[in-house]
Order: sequence, then structure tokens, then C-alpha cells
Amino acid sequence: MAHHMDDKTGNKNPPSRSNPRDVEEYLETVVYHRPKDVDDVKRRLTNPKEVMATKRLCEYLGLLSDNGVKATDIGTRFVSDKGNRGSIILGCVLDDDLYEATLDLALRGKEPPFQVVMDDLEQIWRVNQRIGLSRDAMNRAGVTFLKILEYSGIGNFLVGRRGSRTRLEVDSAGFELAQEHLEAKRSGHPIPEVPVTATLDEPSSLVTVTDSMAAPPQPVIDQYEDVQTQVSSGIVPSAHASYKSSDGTVILHFQPSETALQYLLALIPLLELEVNSVSTADE
Repeated sequence: MAHHMDDKTGNKNPPSRSNPRDVEEYLETVVYHRPKDVDDVKRRLTNPKEVMATKRLCEYLGLLSDNGVKATDIGTRFVSDKGNRGSIILGCVLDDDLYEATLDLALRGKEPPFQVVMDDLEQIWRVNQRIGLSRDAMNRAGVTFLKILEYSGIGNFLVGRRGSRTRLEVDSAGFELAQEHLEAKRSGHPIPEVPVTATLDEPSSLVTVTDSMAAPPQPVIDQYEDVQTQVSSGIVPSAHASYKSSDGTVILHFQPSETALQYLLALIPLLELEVNSVSTADE
């Protein structure tokens, strides 16, 4: 395991000032729009103020490479597999020395339900991990970490108000999820992700998605080729994909694997087409 540290500074301190929701938007922008640089990403974000903090969190989790404008394989899978995003982020947490140790120590000796508070994180980071951050910086990084755990399904993040402390409330389900993944990581047998399934009554072996347009523009072709790349790399488990254009109509054929049409819902947004019809037919 290794820290996903900032490429330019070698900063090993935990990220701060960002959260998984910002990560979603940043990575979707990178995958769908192919920005030229980080400024191009920033122009498309709803929270552009913290773009560099979000970029660093993406890099730290191993979701981003190439100066902040190219998703890694795991980052691309995070975008396309919406139903497993929490599990993917939890896997990224366990792939990082600091985050994995922090999660392990924060849960050790506890019985649910319980709370993980900033004092717990500060104790772990200062004493066990010897991280030299100011108290304010430690709190900011702690908030980001707890939000990541909430996104991963470990607990419910609550901001401290009226004398209560900012905390992650962990119940039995979240505790068992964390322990299950920690044990699987130690044993070298990560827990498989549950596939997202499309809701079609009678899945068939061939799906045709059509979209009427004057002519297939180059961006559509480029994005379709991106999907084909994902198919070949296993991000989208499909046995076959093909592109056809006739009389100004774009026709996309997908022949899914034994998992039937589970990724159809993810493929359509990737292509950014205004779908007029989805038809199914046996091969």
C-alpha cells in the first residue's frame, strides 16, 4: 500500500476542503467533457472555489492522473458504475496506508452504535501516524475523512451544533461493512462489488439504442470509442459493441455478457446522446 500523494509537492498529509460529492462532479467533468486543463474543469463545476482541493482528493484516492484532466482506470469505473461508487471509494480508502490505518484504529475496540469524533482522529494522526498539522488543518482534514466514510456507507456524518461535536455516527450495519472490508483486505481477498442491474423485464442478447441527428458528430464518435475502450478493459463487461450510421441516424449495438443489460443505463450517459428509443431483440 502507498499514499496517493500530490505529484508536485509530495504532500503526504490527508486531503481537506473537499468531499465525495465534489469528486463525483470533477470526475464526471473529466470523463464526459475531456477538459484541456484544470481551468477548463473549473469552469464547469458548481463549486469552482475548491477545485484544487477536489483535484488533490481525487489524486489522493487514486482516481485522477495526468495533471488533473485524466481519470485513472478506477476513476473511470467510479464514473460509469454509479451503483458501486461507495464501494469503490471504500476500496480507495483501504488502498491508502494512512486512511486504512485511521479507519482500523477508529473502529478498534468499539461496539456499535458509537461515534467517531475529531478528537479520535487527532489522537490517531498525531500519536500513531505522527502527522504534524495545526489543529485547524487537522479538523479540516478530519471532516473530509469522515465525509468519505459516510459516502462509503460506514456511518452518518453530522456537523456539530449547539455544543455537540462534529462526528460520524456508526451503527451495526456500517461497523460490519467496515470490518468485513478490513478483514478482506488483510486476507488479500477483496469483497467483490455488486453489479448494477438495468430494470428491463425480459433481458435479451442484443440492445439497440438509436438517436436521430443530422450527422454523427466527431465528439459522439470519440466518446463511443471511449466506451469501446472501457469494454475491452473490462470496465464495462460486454462481449460486443458496434457503431453504425445511416441516413443521419446513430445506431449503437451492445451485446452484453451473461450479466445481461446491467450496464446499459451507464452507457447511455457516457455517450451523451438524447435517446429517442431503446429496442431489444434476440441476436
